[in-house]
Amino acid sequence: MHAADPLHVRLLRLLRDEGALSRAELADRLQMPRPRLLAELERLVALGSVAEAGKAASRGGRRSTLVELSPHLRFAAVDLGASSIDLTQYVTGQRIAGVSAVTETFVKERPLPTGSSGLAAQADGAAATGPVTVDDAAIFVARLDGGALATFRNRAPRA
Repeated sequence: MHAADPLHVRLLRLLRDEGALSRAELADRLQMPRPRLLAELERLVALGSVAEAGKAASRGGRRSTLVELSPHLRFAAVDLGASSIDLTQYVTGQRIAGVSAVTETFVKERPLPTGSSGLAAQADGAAATGPVTVDDAAIFVARLDGGALATFRNRAPRA
């Protein structure tokens, strides 16, 4: 296991959060010289992490080529309490070398929000329903680089 390149992480997060962007927009937002950005994008294309996404809308000049996360790229993220994982690595002096996980979504559909107030969405009892895209439970076993095994789970909300 190796540490991810911080620049690649920033670039991938930007594309994840903003969607397809031109190379010029990426260079501006990341505040980096365009030649360096082009070199990093080449590396990410070779890794299969990003791909060209067609041309941007015309603004009077030559249309820019957009870059997006590769449509074949998949994310899996679970909030298991990063502090538990950090603490395990700190106490043992070992790094996580591999994981095996099980996740489950118990509630498959929920009412779609009809409005919002602050950070809370409001649902109307007669509102349409939609699929739930987050897991209710997650458990994983991590193998540490010294051979130890550690188990982690998300905590169920208390009633």
